[in-house]
Amino acid sequence: MNGSNLTNQQNEVLIPACGTCEAGGLAIDTVCINNTYRVSLLQITEDPGNNETAFTYEFCSCGPPAISNLALELCPGTTFLRCEGGASCTDDPNQQFFLFPHVKIDEGVPEGQCAQFTLVYEGVNLPLSQITVGIKAGECGTGEGQDPCPTGSILGPCGAAPTPTPTPTPTTTPTPTPPPDFDRECIKVDKVYDWVFYSDQYENKNFIPDKNCREAVSKALECGDDVDIKCTPSKPEDVKCSVNIVQNGNPGLVEVVWTVPVLVTVLINGKKVCRFTVRTQFDDEIALCVPEGVTADHISCKATQVICINNNRILMGPDPFGPMVRVKVMLCKEIQVEVPVKLEVFARFCQPRSNDIVIPTPTAECNLDSIQFPPQCPDIFPGNNNNNND
Repeated sequence: MNGSNLTNQQNEVLIPACGTCEAGGLAIDTVCINNTYRVSLLQITEDPGNNETAFTYEFCSCGPPAISNLALELCPGTTFLRCEGGASCTDDPNQQFFLFPHVKIDEGVPEGQCAQFTLVYEGVNLPLSQITVGIKAGECGTGEGQDPCPTGSILGPCGAAPTPTPTPTPTTTPTPTPPPDFDRECIKVDKVYDWVFYSDQYENKNFIPDKNCREAVSKALECGDDVDIKCTPSKPEDVKCSVNIVQNGNPGLVEVVWTVPVLVTVLINGKKVCRFTVRTQFDDEIALCVPEGVTADHISCKATQVICINNNRILMGPDPFGPMVRVKVMLCKEIQVEVPVKLEVFARFCQPRSNDIVIPTPTAECNLDSIQFPPQCPDIFPGNNNNNND
């Protein structure tokens, strides 16, 4: 847990506890900053032959100031045997500057340094729970007029509800069993290290390149005619971009230059006078995940949409260049960092499916009305055909 800074009567800074705990025997360390300390439970080793359990801790003084004493709680129901490691410790009842029996580390730990020590207890399969840990930096303690010494908590042996028995040594995670008909395969794929989508806009002023168009616009402005500017955005695939890695890291710094062509049409009193292309450039600096080994070839940049905002305001420029046209462009874009990697996966070879999707056969119907016969000659045939020759 975290505590607040304490100050005793001599204005000596006391160190609040740092770190939280979870079941299973490991302490979760928080950021070690000035005026804090950190205690981590590194390992639990059981020795059934000698009926002993050793708890190895690491103590770091993040300082300032230096830590003069460190104490850990001895819970009722446990028997402390000895202290091992780089620091010596004793069970000194005359040095109870905390409100609990404790083991005292005789040698202080200078600021910015760490020390490891091991506490050995009698028994195996000891139940675990939160135990109190504290430090002394200055004249703190339990005496009259003294500020209490700061304390925190960490996992250790204590008579509380049992938690899962810790393993003596770390073990590697077993390889999962593959599903039926699947094998372990090594495949080569592109891993996405970072992917960013963003947008921004830029406005620039452009001279009209065509001399006749410049003169026509200048004259129209003098006469009070309507001069309109129409901006047509380019297709996203026409946008060019280049990438340069300024600094690798996580995150690193990447510079991207975008070149966006847009088509500008000048109209005077609604009639087109000229048309020309303006190229607008964007210069971005962006933080990306680009660890060592990633190069600019692994970074792809792409425009997804170009928006050109019409602005009919004409600015008078110096001769001989004449009037200037304002062009405002918004660019929507994405940047992706991809690196080929090899991954081990559970897989099996694919087989083609059967061609079992029936495509409906189109049927054609003939229009019998299109069949026309010549008109009959009823007066001639069949007529009054009774075979009379009279």
